Parts: sequence; C-alpha cells; structure tokens
Amino acid sequence: MRRVPLLLLVLAAVLGCFAPAAAGASPKPLQPGSRARAESALDRVEQLRQGQGVRSGRELTPALAALAKRKNSLSSSDRERARSILARPTDGASDPFGDGYTVAEHAPLCTTHFCIHFVTSTADAPSLTDSDSDGFPNYVETMAAQFEFVYSVENGTAPGDLAWTTPKPDGTLGGNSKTDVYGTNDWIWTKDAQPFQGVSVTGPTAGPAPAPAQPAAPVVPPANATPKLTSTFSLRSRQGLKTILSRGVLVRVRCNQACRVRVELRLPRSTARRLHLPRVIGVGVVKLSKAGVKAFRVRLTRRARKNVRGMRSLRLTARMRATRGSAKTPLRSLRVTLKR
Repeated sequence: MRRVPLLLLVLAAVLGCFAPAAAGASPKPLQPGSRARAESALDRVEQLRQGQGVRSGRELTPALAALAKRKNSLSSSDRERARSILARPTDGASDPFGDGYTVAEHAPLCTTHFCIHFVTSTADAPSLTDSDSDGFPNYVETMAAQFEFVYSVENGTAPGDLAWTTPKPDGTLGGNSKTDVYGTNDWIWTKDAQPFQGVSVTGPTAGPAPAPAQPAAPVVPPANATPKLTSTFSLRSRQGLKTILSRGVLVRVRCNQACRVRVELRLPRSTARRLHLPRVIGVGVVKLSKAGVKAFRVRLTRRARKNVRGMRSLRLTARMRATRGSAKTPLRSLRVTLKR
C-alpha cells in the first residue's frame, strides 16, 4: 500500500445507497425511458473509467452515484456489470477488476464519521508498526485522523469552513452507516452514497521542521533488491469477431514479479469516427500475485458491441502497461485485425 502523501481516487455509490421502499409497498413500474437512462449512466461510467470525457477529474463520483440510483432499471446482464463496477474490496474475488481483498479484513478502525478497512497480510496490507499497541497500525490511525480533519474543513459549519453537503449514509453496508474507507495496494477507496473525490492526504505536520539532509555516500542496493519490473503481452492471432463481441479479446500477459496490468483496446481514429464511438472501446485490469503468466479477456463496452456488430472485420490496437507500487513499465502496443 502506498504511504502518505497520497492522492485519493474515490469511487462512489454503493448497492442500497438510497432509502428502501416502505414494507409491503408494491414496486414502482419502470417509467418510459428509464432503461435508456440507466444504460446511458452505465456507458458514462465505463467511458470515464477509460479516460474518455474526463475534464476536471471529478466526473466519476456523480456518474457512479447516477449508476447506483438507476441500476435496477438495467437488463440482468448490464445490472451485473454495474454491480461489478460498484463492488468493494471486501467483495474479494467477486470484484472483476481485481481490486478485492484476497484475505479476511482486520476489524475496521471507526471514528466519528469514517470506518477505515484494511488487511494485515498480502500486498494490500499497510505497514503494521503499532507504537501504542492498540491493535491498529500507525498508518491506519494517521489515515483516520486525516479523513476527520478533511471532514471538519469541508463539511464543518464554523466560520472559515466550507460547509459542503455531508456524505449520505449507506445503511449497514460496510458494517454501519459511516463512510467506509478501504486501503489497498494501489488505491484508497471510499464508499457511501455521495463520497469525496480527489482529496489530497498528507502526513502530520506538527513539530519542528526536520533539519536539512546532509550529503551521504551513494547507497549500494543489497544483493536481494527487487529487480526492475518487466512485462510482455500477446494477443491470440485468430480470434473471431463474433467471439470477441460475446466474450471479449483474449490477452496473455507476463510479469517478472507481482504486478497489476491494464490493457485497453483502441480503434483507429477514422473507424471510431465512422462508428460514432470513442477511440477506447474496452479496458481490462488483472493482478498477478507473483511472477508468471496470466490470460484474461478484455470486454468491449456495450455501446461498442452494438455499433460493431454488423462489421465483417475490425482493426484494433491493444495497449498494455504493468505497475507495481510506483514502478511501471513502458507502454506497449500490438495491432490485430479481427474477422468473422
């Protein structure tokens, strides 16, 4: 897990965010156009996750909130995709984006407004240093204090505070109605009905400033130092377009150590313009827990599948990058032409 300072990517909107209907009340019939609005909300989220339409960096939070509100109007297959997007790290292996915990979480640290969720093993664990021996690592306690400080400034009502709208409770999801914060190896997530996005968290600043660092002799890395991260990937050369539309593009990735791999599928500019599609029509993420090879499928967005369905062939460029903490490999590209 990254250490402070850290930029938070905050993903919003959870299952059951909104008040349930009264007991015994009959469900509301779907309003005309509600399915279309729900599908539009799903497309919007998928495009933002692929970097399409991002202007300020804060577009994803309201888009996810809209998706959570409208997901019940989706078809069963699209509703499952929406649930996958809205999954929490504690959903474990059911999170298709590979962000789920692989071990049981430690009891969360809950403050006045937040509950900090974390694990004590695997790559998702923070430093376990616990100076006061209270069962919660220093890192988790610092994180909790920083979130409460940000809340007091952004949501406080005292003179000089911003008095922004407070996050909506999520019922008992996460254990109670407080805003849930999940620490993982790559991100810190918060989950409620209206969470924060793009908050900068820094370490405590109390105490005198440290003395200027003195020049030191060059540090020789130990013999067992982690080797430089390297990765490769390949596409199966003969993949039928019909199979691609139903199952996705089969990709094979290799890393020389544990890594997180992101693959995106891009159309040529002219093809994207002709089909009225964004250039990025699919993104897949997979984690390797150790050095090795892994095959997985990158699904096309619903809109891309619909617009491409009548084509006899399709030319794509696949781009791949592997990361591990702050280390990352160069962006690699492969071109492939898919035929029926």
